[in-house]
Amino acid sequence: MSRGQDNRWSKIIESLVAGDLSELLAVKLGIKTNYATTRTKGTYQGHHWEIDVLAVNEGTVVPVEVKTTLTKDNIDHFITRILSKFTALIPSHKNSKVFGAIAYIKAENNEVDVINYDLSKGLIIIKAMRGTNHLINRKDNKIHDFNPHN
Repeated sequence: MSRGQDNRWSKIIESLVAGDLSELLAVKLGIKTNYATTRTKGTYQGHHWEIDVLAVNEGTVVPVEVKTTLTKDNIDHFITRILSKFTALIPSHKNSKVFGAIAYIKAENNEVDVINYDLSKGLIIIKAMRGTNHLINRKDNKIHDFNPHN
């Protein structure tokens, strides 16, 4: 697959995830967001960054990393690159709760291990499935607020 085809595929998946994200978060986890947008970009300390999907409400924001094949390295990279710096990347959310999410189609190797690793980091997990998205988290899973100001 060429880079252009891969980019189009990524945009389609991101749009599908964004489409029902606010409803999924509200119904399954009680996290209310007003809207979700795709491809939020910027520069921080000379480095370019991009958030695949961003669900927003006054006081709450959920950045989402979308992967076709999810790995533990993807999870760590997302936390380090985006979540740990989120309020510096987008200062307008300095007082918001910041809940990170990973959306994926399949997981590398043992899916249960990758999901458990993801849950241990306090992330929201969304399995992008045919026709709809499925939230892996249960209400009793602890979801981490990545805002260091809270």
